[in-house]
Amino acid sequence: MIIGNKNTGKSTFCKSLINELLLTNPNRPVSYLEIDPGQSEYSTPCALSLSEIVQAQFGLVALPHKNNNIVKSRVEHYFGFTSAVNAPTRYVEIIEELFNHHQTKFSQRNHLIINTPGWVKGYGKELLNQITKIINPDKLILLSNNLNQEYPDNANILQDLTYQSLSIIPGVYQLSKYSAPQIRTINKLLYFHQTTQSEHLILMIIYWIPRH
Repeated sequence: MIIGNKNTGKSTFCKSLINELLLTNPNRPVSYLEIDPGQSEYSTPCALSLSEIVQAQFGLVALPHKNNNIVKSRVEHYFGFTSAVNAPTRYVEIIEELFNHHQTKFSQRNHLIINTPGWVKGYGKELLNQITKIINPDKLILLSNNLNQEYPDNANILQDLTYQSLSIIPGVYQLSKYSAPQIRTINKLLYFHQTTQSEHLILMIIYWIPRH
């Protein structure tokens, strides 16, 4: 499970880790649990998903239904919001359902990587406490600008979290040229522009008035 503040490079680290695992052992897929509805990679916008990734990917991540050669299977729950604050109980329920699906279907053969939101203070921290109790990750990775576990920010984030082992590694603090709302808008546009399932709507006759 990867945790850390916003803009610490969690998604980039997850993608690098996925590629490393797949390139090291191509016959062992990686389960990727995305629980940040506001910054989805393999999920459709405003959704939480569990993807079984079978092929390394370099460059931009394409959206789910164009990823047939990369994502073998995907279970997704539409959440409907970009932040867990809008429906926290449902948010935690979805995560538990997706994790249980992994434990039932994939735990014997797949690695599991979990990418979390950058909301690690206040109520976001309380939700993170609940999530780690459900999952009890065998490896918790904290991205931080200080590698000391006793550093105040690190200690506050880690307090009351449930995990078996911990690694603190340097975060990548590089501001994106696009803001989070802009990235969400781009993802939505990409999603709707690449789908072919609704092309027939362009040719539909919306209504028909009979002539007498």
